[in-house]
Amino acid sequence: MTVNASGKQVINVPEGAGLKVTLLAHTPGPEKVVAQAAKLCYSPATVEELHEAIYKTDQKKFIKKLLSMGHMSPVEHIFFTQLFNI
Repeated sequence: MTVNASGKQVINVPEGAGLKVTLLAHTPGPEKVVAQAAKLCYSPATVEELHEAIYKTDQKKFIKKLLSMGHMSPVEHIFFTQLFNI
């Protein structure tokens, strides 16, 4: 992925593919957002306590566990908006 002259992130596609993808916007810290959404359902902690605890640690292991259990709804809290030029 590279950044173009206007500051947008561009995914590099092999030459001749005829496709250019530009990331227009995204959720900052998507792993943290997913983890907080999932943990909020079951934790007795407040939103502020969860936020503080989650942002101190890496959430990749927890997210892998969520996905392996089929708990996909927390992923719905993040977004990636792309522009496809063919």
